[in-house]
Amino acid sequence: FPLLRAGLHSGEAIERSGSYFGPDINLAARVAAKAGGGQVLVTDGLAQIARSQLQLEVISLGPIALRNIVKPVELFSVTLSSHAESSVVDPVCRMRVLPASAPARLRFKDREFWFCSLDCASRFAAEPA
Repeated sequence: FPLLRAGLHSGEAIERSGSYFGPDINLAARVAAKAGGGQVLVTDGLAQIARSQLQLEVISLGPIALRNIVKPVELFSVTLSSHAESSVVDPVCRMRVLPASAPARLRFKDREFWFCSLDCASRFAAEPA
């Protein structure tokens, strides 16, 4: 089963013939496109709600450039459960990784990556794109 991902933003939309349009819809789509497998990304307003009202773990990823959005937008990663393993995936081999026991972790462009092996970490370090 493919790893699910989500990107959330709150705002206004214009409805026309059953379709929705507007800058907030565009931003929500860009946030969703930035999310990786097993990841939930949100913008500031929803991060505040997740943290204060839902008591979820929220981690700032900093300002991120999004396609067709003029200014970088601060994005946040939200952990929906206490099981971090459900949201951490090795970006090289796409295996699930337990952060607490991952053999390697690297930071690239203000984002943390965990790896199932030192080989995957080396391959990522050589070509992070």
